[in-house]
Amino acid sequence: MLYSNPECLVPAQVARELEKLSVQGPGLHRRRAARLALAAVQRRCRIVEVEAESADDALIVLALSDPELIVATADNELRRRLRELGIPNIYYRRSRHGLMLEA
Repeated sequence: MLYSNPECLVPAQVARELEKLSVQGPGLHRRRAARLALAAVQRRCRIVEVEAESADDALIVLALSDPELIVATADNELRRRLRELGIPNIYYRRSRHGLMLEA
């Protein structure tokens, strides 16, 4: 899907949301998943400050700031908003066991 080694940018709001979920998330499975995601973000991504209220808004603001950015998400509501704005996104499709690009 990607023919290069893209840089991973994560809004600070997303990192803070993962930190919160890793401690106060609903259920042990969600807390563990948030801890794993946070560790991956801290190890492989650049956390950037974005002026926005929520994590979803920060992702949208960041994506609108650079037409080459592609948002990766598992959030269906965020995917709907991205689609309405014409922002490409990558998501995991369980039925195909792989990543899908929605542009």
